[in-house]
Amino acid sequence: MTLNYNAVPFEMNQYQTYINSNYGNGYIPQQYNNGIILTTPKPDWNQMILSNFERNFYIESPIVQNRSMTDIQNFLTNNQITIDGNAPRPLFNFDEANFPEPVMETIVQCGFQKPTLIQSCSWPILLSGLDLIGIALTGSGKTLAFILPALIHASHQEFVKPGDSPIVLIMAPTRELVQQIYTVAHQFGQLAQCRTTVIFGGVSKEPQRNSLLNGVEVVIGTPGRLLDFIEEGVLKLDRITYLVLDEADRMLDMGFEPQIRQICERIRSDRQTTMFSATWPKGVRQLANQFLSP
Repeated sequence: MTLNYNAVPFEMNQYQTYINSNYGNGYIPQQYNNGIILTTPKPDWNQMILSNFERNFYIESPIVQNRSMTDIQNFLTNNQITIDGNAPRPLFNFDEANFPEPVMETIVQCGFQKPTLIQSCSWPILLSGLDLIGIALTGSGKTLAFILPALIHASHQEFVKPGDSPIVLIMAPTRELVQQIYTVAHQFGQLAQCRTTVIFGGVSKEPQRNSLLNGVEVVIGTPGRLLDFIEEGVLKLDRITYLVLDEADRMLDMGFEPQIRQICERIRSDRQTTMFSATWPKGVRQLANQFLSP
């Protein structure tokens, strides 16, 4: 695994947390996926009274509390990790995350020895309910970095009934990636009693439509097919309080920016938002400026 945590020129000090784990030159956008335009109006969030939701589930381990700042700084420096913002201390071991016992048992069964760097830094941040921008390559362990907090978040919300909006929405650029994310989400989701489904194009809509109508806590999908179901009224967004944009740079490169913007604008503005990207080009910065909370 190649991790380059060198300092990156950016103007993101207004954000709660920024993690730089790999920086590249970015993609040249190619608009070869235009999608559809939603006919449903965008909500005026400033005029709406939103129901409260629980978002902070982090209990800092005494081990983490008592760890010296010298040890923490050495960990960040030695691994070339840059964290911008007032973030909780990183974790060094799985048991410091205070995950439920079934989750810990599954982590052990999977053969994981210790958290990856992106997991060490992301879990305290996301479990605290903060927004996060993570610059990390595929293979860095970022899927588990956002999936476990997503499932814990979803499991603490009101039950999703048939026809309800999901709690968690995860967008990624390709059917292969959303299926990979779904595999992890389904494995751990069963432990949290969270139902998951995966939505992508190129296959029949009917099974996907039925899964949405039956009610699920977590939806993972590609922007184009998600937009189709939103336009049909099958996928509702009013209860989504945890949003993930995975491989944001690839989604922009594939021309998905209009779809991403249409979807994000229809999700409540006080949601928790997480964005992962392998690079930090201008388009991704602009997207973060608009859709992540200061």
